[in-house]
Amino acid sequence: MLRKASLSSLESLFTSCEEILKPLPKQIFEACKKALDGDEKQATMFSNRFKKVAEILHSGDSELHKIYFVALVCRACEIIDEPDSFSLNNLSRKALRVRAVSDFYYSHSAVLYHLSIPERSTSTLPQLIAEIIWSSPAIGIQHGLLSGLTNLPCGPIRANVMIVDPNFRSFQCLDVRSEENQRLLVQTDAFAVSGGFFLFSEAPILEPSKRTDPVGALFSNGEMINPPLFSRGSLIEIEEGVRVEVIDIIDWTFEVNVEQSGVCVLKRKITHRNVNVDVDTNTCVAYNRAYGMKTPTLLSNCIAISVVNTKLNSITNASTSVDIPLAGIVIICNFSGEELCYDKLSNQVIWVRPQNSPKILNCMSAGPMLVSNSSVDIDKDREDFTKNAPPVTFSQDETFDTNLLPRMGCGMKSNNEIVFVAVDGRDMEAPGVTLHMLAEILLELGCVSAVNFDGGSSKRMIIGGQDVDTHSTEVRGAGSGGGSGGGGRGSLGPCTDVEDCGSHDNEDIKINALPICFQTLKRFFSTRPTSRCPRNTQ
Repeated sequence: MLRKASLSSLESLFTSCEEILKPLPKQIFEACKKALDGDEKQATMFSNRFKKVAEILHSGDSELHKIYFVALVCRACEIIDEPDSFSLNNLSRKALRVRAVSDFYYSHSAVLYHLSIPERSTSTLPQLIAEIIWSSPAIGIQHGLLSGLTNLPCGPIRANVMIVDPNFRSFQCLDVRSEENQRLLVQTDAFAVSGGFFLFSEAPILEPSKRTDPVGALFSNGEMINPPLFSRGSLIEIEEGVRVEVIDIIDWTFEVNVEQSGVCVLKRKITHRNVNVDVDTNTCVAYNRAYGMKTPTLLSNCIAISVVNTKLNSITNASTSVDIPLAGIVIICNFSGEELCYDKLSNQVIWVRPQNSPKILNCMSAGPMLVSNSSVDIDKDREDFTKNAPPVTFSQDETFDTNLLPRMGCGMKSNNEIVFVAVDGRDMEAPGVTLHMLAEILLELGCVSAVNFDGGSSKRMIIGGQDVDTHSTEVRGAGSGGGSGGGGRGSLGPCTDVEDCGSHDNEDIKINALPICFQTLKRFFSTRPTSRCPRNTQ
């Protein structure tokens, strides 16, 4: 239908896209519903978001606004008209691409809006950080607001910053799908941030996985809730202290039991030293979705063991490729038996960390790493953010980190303080940042290592029991809820709320955004003077 549009001028193309837009939200809904395995709620949210972003762009009166509007409509048409086979065997890819293109043009229209106001002065990032007014809401906790119009290509920024001194505070990674942990989170004096990724929009999500299952490592008070099946940047606490670094499954061992008629026919500990490489009959190789949807074809005398979390999914020795589970791995190793027959599988897989490695007390994986050795260091391929690895918003990001979005970053300073930055987004006065911009913020705050920790509307920072950051399940035009300027085409006009229900991006399930709670060390009150708290300016 776009071929019929006249290319003689921007105005004629703009007018043609106005007509094309009329049925487009309904078409997007139908395409997203199919892509999301019949999920009408998410399809409606994605369709509504596109419609509202189109309204915002249409209300602008500059040529760039018109170009953005035309580009949004044309790109959306391209996405929904693509054959399903283009989706790399990922049903949800088409829906997530619609969401990504909506976020892209919305956030960059916000930057355009601020560039159109010549009298507004900008500040450098170091200048804005120097202007932060720090408060000390509790011993070992510092909180401040980073806010202002930057000279970065993100326009204005609004971010809550929490700095935690591990000398005074301990932390615990919580899986808040449990009611007990939910109660801990909402206690009146809680200090918490959201972190980690979970399954939501990556259709189809097949058993034994389910929505809200964590992706990546999760340890809580020494208990392993989810093993490190993906190589991911993580916040890790061991007995010697806290680290921000990559954790992976290399050199871990697991034990599995297979029985036939009550007799154990396979019980072994397997160490797999290779991940996502060619099959080797002399060693074990592990495959996750960063390799693809299927493993290589099994060689003779090899078995494939499919594992999801701590559960055994299947075992096969057929000379074929094996489906790789969405949030799990398939381990291929040699097997000396002529035939693998069994009538009972042990449901539980026992994971053992590498020898001589420190015991993990708390760990939460997210990624990618943003800063290493005091330099920006982002390598998504290194951390299994490729092919069909969840979350696909990263592994299949066709904007190449140009989307301005709500973000949560976590970093470590040289003095071992932990820094959390919750960046608001999807607002004309706070459109969000890219991963590289988030890395620059954490560097300027003094971090020597840092990781992307969360994003979207599940991003939360709780200070003394109060949620301090802006929820981002809506896109806002200038003048709606804190923005400057009134309605009308010149200011892009106000925008009504748009719900979002994406991968780790849904207000309704924000309680599953895996927080870290900081609790005062009991020994502090008898051994630590209050004067040790840094930067207490209020």
